[in-house]
Amino acid sequence: MTEQEYNQAEGIRRSDLWKMEDSPEKFKYFLEHPEEMNPEYFALIPQWGIREAVKDAIASMTDRQAIRTYEGIFMPHFGD
Repeated sequence: MTEQEYNQAEGIRRSDLWKMEDSPEKFKYFLEHPEEMNPEYFALIPQWGIREAVKDAIASMTDRQAIRTYEGIFMPHFGD
C-alpha cells in the first residue's frame, strides 16, 4: 500500500497533511509569541499550560485559518 493509499484509507486529506507538516513551525512560533494565537486559547494557558493551549489552538484551525496563519507568520509582506 502506498502512502497516498494509506492516507486515503485513513481519511487523511492532503490539506490535513499540510497542516500537520507545518505545525512544528507554528507550534514553535506560538510558544514564543502566545499572545498572537486565538484569544480563546491564550486565555487557557494558566489552566492548561502553554504547550497544551498551543497544540489545541493549532488543531482547531480550519484549513483556511492554517494557511492564512502560516502566510502571515512566515511569508514576507511586500508593499505594506
